Amino acid sequence: MSRIKTLFLLLTLPLMASAQGAYKGQLHISDEQFSLQGDLLRVHMKVSYDDKVLNTGETLTFTPVLKTGHQFVRLSSVAINGDSRDRYERRVDKLKKRRRINVPLVTRDNQRRTRFFIYDTTVPYQQWMASAAMYAECEESTWQGRSPHTYEDLLLQRIPLGQPVNTQPLFGESAVAAAPVASNVTGVRIAKHWVQFLSPEPASTGGITVRGALRVPYNCRLTSTDYRRLVDSLQQAISRETTSYGSRLLGIELTGYGAPIGNRPKNEERAAEQVLKLRRMLSERQVAGENELRVQWISEDWDSIRQLVSVSKLPLQAAAADIIANIPVDQGREQALRTLGSGSTYDVMRHELFPRVCRLNYQLTFGPRPVPIQLTSYRNGSIPASISPDNFYQAATAFEIGSQEFCDIIDLAARLFPNCAEAAIDAAGVALLRGDAQRARKYLLAWETDPRAWCNLGLLHLLEGNRDKAEVYLRMAEADGVIPARDALKSLQWK
Repeated sequence: MSRIKTLFLLLTLPLMASAQGAYKGQLHISDEQFSLQGDLLRVHMKVSYDDKVLNTGETLTFTPVLKTGHQFVRLSSVAINGDSRDRYERRVDKLKKRRRINVPLVTRDNQRRTRFFIYDTTVPYQQWMASAAMYAECEESTWQGRSPHTYEDLLLQRIPLGQPVNTQPLFGESAVAAAPVASNVTGVRIAKHWVQFLSPEPASTGGITVRGALRVPYNCRLTSTDYRRLVDSLQQAISRETTSYGSRLLGIELTGYGAPIGNRPKNEERAAEQVLKLRRMLSERQVAGENELRVQWISEDWDSIRQLVSVSKLPLQAAAADIIANIPVDQGREQALRTLGSGSTYDVMRHELFPRVCRLNYQLTFGPRPVPIQLTSYRNGSIPASISPDNFYQAATAFEIGSQEFCDIIDLAARLFPNCAEAAIDAAGVALLRGDAQRARKYLLAWETDPRAWCNLGLLHLLEGNRDKAEVYLRMAEADGVIPARDALKSLQWK
């Protein structure tokens, strides 16, 4: 019997050793794979846990960390939710149309009452990683508002990477002459809302503006059919332009004009109602999407009436023009016109001129359609002339700040456009989020005197342990109106 037990233990030992434990032994890490892909280190592993690892309202944030000596880098985090918390987050995602990328695709094994997900990410490779150990940081948090508790567990004494890669600069990138700086010697973790990311100036686009006018009923009492007709006409005008290659809608400006019919205060009240109704229908039909939309309504368009009178053949035309020019609306202008020529002049105006005033003017602003960013196509350094740093920034902002996709696109933009200040400052921000002070300094070195870099320079000094310099730069950025700098100062309790 003793020999059978010994044999059983010998047989099961390799299986037990293949899965590393984390989070009080309740997360099991296996199938770890580390590979070099160009200048990126790819990390792949399987994370398993049982159904009861979390209470129903808890969230566990899983973050692998590579460390050696005083150097370390945190990889992408993954949020694991308890059942109730997961249902709540999914409802919020749907209601707010939110897209989260740090939620894993979890596979459930009902027979064994276990779950697992595949963790797969990349990080810019650095030479020290060849001898790095891998740890797991697990931060648990609840709905009750208690301070989160973090557990750290050693997963691998040394990652099985094999031969180091050739770390020669890519895309003609040259080395920066600077004093050696260790990456994050303080262990400070930079929050993403502390980092300033700048939108590069869009390239000259030759954008165009399209203007037009749509007729509305003379009494300006729009029915549902009228609103639908106006919105359909706007969509057709937009479609005519956007169907041409390279054009996209940037903004809509609508101005409605009415005529002096009846009581002036009621006209103004009706105009406000029409603005709200038109806005509502435009939103329901998603005509503007996320672009700028401005709607206004002028209840009585006397400017247009004056112009029409000046070129008309009205009875007593000169007298009518004089009344409009010299008697204010709130001091009896319309009443004076009514009595002119026993009412004949006003009667002609009401039937022939006023209907021509009632209209909806539109101004549609179009710009170039965003150029698709194909990262793999540009890694050889060949960039089409139509691609600009702004294209990369817009592509990156489609992902959550700090996500692997966001960081990769921002970092590549700085490599492809080394003379763009915004691209370099943004890439420094990505390096700060990754805790890589050395890389952040390389990007910021040429822009140290640029006020736009002050916030990220302050965070760089914070990573390097120079709190005095960090506070100086953050204070200067805060005085310049940089909100991330203010948030960093507040979080660090520098009053």
